[in-house]
Amino acid sequence: MYQQFPDPSIVDKSFQEHFDIPNKTMYDIVHDMALLRPSEEALSFLNARMSFRALDRAIDDCAKGLIQMGFKKGDVVAICLPNIPETVVLFYAVNRLGGVSNMIHPLAPAAQVMEIIHETESRFLCFPEIFMKRFAAHVEEHRPGSPLETILVVPMARSGDPLSRMGLYLTKGKKALKRMPKNKHWLLWDEMVKNGKDTPLPAPADDPDRVSVYLHSGGTTAAAKTVMLSDRNFNGIACQIFTALGFPIDAPRPYGESFIAILPLFHGFGLCIGMHAMLVNGAACILVPQFSTKKLAQIIKKQKPTLMAGVPTLFEAVLNDPLMQHVDFSSFKALFCGGDSLTPELKERFDRFLKERGANGRLREGYGLTETVTVCSLTHNASSDRSGIGLPLANTKMKIID
Repeated sequence: MYQQFPDPSIVDKSFQEHFDIPNKTMYDIVHDMALLRPSEEALSFLNARMSFRALDRAIDDCAKGLIQMGFKKGDVVAICLPNIPETVVLFYAVNRLGGVSNMIHPLAPAAQVMEIIHETESRFLCFPEIFMKRFAAHVEEHRPGSPLETILVVPMARSGDPLSRMGLYLTKGKKALKRMPKNKHWLLWDEMVKNGKDTPLPAPADDPDRVSVYLHSGGTTAAAKTVMLSDRNFNGIACQIFTALGFPIDAPRPYGESFIAILPLFHGFGLCIGMHAMLVNGAACILVPQFSTKKLAQIIKKQKPTLMAGVPTLFEAVLNDPLMQHVDFSSFKALFCGGDSLTPELKERFDRFLKERGANGRLREGYGLTETVTVCSLTHNASSDRSGIGLPLANTKMKIID
């Protein structure tokens, strides 16, 4: 006798097999949220916070600057940045103008970055000033004869609070910027914004099915490759994922949610779940450029986040650090694990850890791959105590092959 699928005992009320993905671009949906909730917090970074209204304006300012730099619809921008607000702003500015965001690991060797730029025909590259020693000489040497025309440099702590900005500038930034080549091909972020101040903006791009993002797979099961993805690919998951919290897809989005964006934005998991899905649903992104359990403990104590996603090694590190043993997790509604196999033993230990510290949920496991942007199946509320990768998200079909 065949069991009913999906089994009602392992799904929550939000589960549905199909829904219509909004016929909009990624920029459109985030802009809609800025109009709906202008004063709500969108980003948090180094003790500074940015509202949806401020984010929307920063995206427009960046788009104007890109146009002034010579950006044209269809151009590829190599974004080689950690989790900082400028990564978010640049991503949506490129999307607004109909370009392609080419997400590159910021710790990749300069030679590999230039190889990717050649392969993807990227006309623009953006990286933080603290990587100048690693990038500047090699990029400048190999720029002639490459598709690369302009290199945009971002001070790492530009959007942090004044103390953080000054501290990083004096300890690293000032020395790093001395290595920046002095020619027309190199530009600081603030110069870019200033140059574009009076530039008129065209109507936003309106094709959600065009290729808008290049992600580079990790080569887990085969050779690494460049994966081409559309706005609709991202929007589908962004709209689906809040069902994991028990909210039906068509229900109004809740207020007051915040997500610790520790997973890197150059990866589909971090970019879609940690950034786009949160902003689309009105949640704040707490941007963390580099993971440490000390930093994580500080954020949880100070900002009381409600959501977090990580990989198994991150959760193992949390369990093993004595600093985390006295941290209150009661603000959390859901924690997600992906990117690698979660052992039943680790899940059991972490679920017990969460329960002892007052968390309202358990660790929820998912499965995904870069070709699907990120997660494509997830354990639901009612079955999060079981091992496995859960059920396919809406509009997703999976086949098991022996």
